Amino acid sequence: INNIFNIFGLTDKIPIYLEKAGLSPDNKNIQDFPKRFSEHVLDAVIESEWVEGVLDILESKKDNLFVIVTGTPQEEIIFILKELNISQYFDFVYGSPTKKVSAIEDVKRITRRTDLSDCLFIGDASEDLSSAKEHALSFILVKNQFNEHIDDPYIWTKVNNFKD
Repeated sequence: INNIFNIFGLTDKIPIYLEKAGLSPDNKNIQDFPKRFSEHVLDAVIESEWVEGVLDILESKKDNLFVIVTGTPQEEIIFILKELNISQYFDFVYGSPTKKVSAIEDVKRITRRTDLSDCLFIGDASEDLSSAKEHALSFILVKNQFNEHIDDPYIWTKVNNFKD
């Protein structure tokens, strides 16, 4: 999580945020804040509700190749998958700093597949759509309050859940 604070230029702002929260901007608090923030985010993710139908899809996996590619830091996504008891469903797990397009290239290299046209990319962000387009993957957009603006003819379909 410290890398995220550095990437977004937030490291220098931590003392300001601490003061606004009524906390001392001493070295101990400055060092502890990113860790506490990360723990809070992890807890929120682990305790969040499932997108309806996802667990059914994971449990019916069979011989399909399941890959997770996320902007969540690598260590954190592995922890999350273990905590949710779903890591066994994924053949490959890529987290930040790996870019989504690079992860797809890596899967192609490892599996020795040059054509992924039979693959389906499920995502909820513009970067997901761009990555799917770049590799000519069918794309399903999982709708949420943050992606209402995403509208592209490349999107195969938009879903709220995987039950309907």
